[in-house]
Amino acid sequence: MRIHAFIFSWGSHAAAARALQKELAPLAQTVTVISSEDAVAEPLPGWVAIGKDAYFSEQWNAALARFDGDILFHIQADARPADLAAQFARARQLFAAGDTGILEPHVDFTDIAYERAPAGSSTATWRAGFRNSISP
Repeated sequence: MRIHAFIFSWGSHAAAARALQKELAPLAQTVTVISSEDAVAEPLPGWVAIGKDAYFSEQWNAALARFDGDILFHIQADARPADLAAQFARARQLFAAGDTGILEPHVDFTDIAYERAPAGSSTATWRAGFRNSISP
């Protein structure tokens, strides 16, 4: 099971993106930083610079165009997750069991209506945060 991790960096988050890249390197087969920072004049290995005017949708499309794995892991450079190793281990366990669905984080104040499908269907969604879904 190949995990391709993507870190989205912008503004002044290059240092945080580098730290996450280093932390994710032993957990994922590939780690790619999609950067929209002009301050990173010469991107590091594994970095893709797409310009300071590129926002999330452009970063997301750049990640999809480069995705080469079985699982796409995405994180914003300013996120500070607790124990990524444990979260990756739990994710691998759940994917190996085959009883997985689409994660829909609980987001308040949105006009998006999500279709709820029965658990076990290929379109099943759950309202649960990432930490609650796959943390041990």
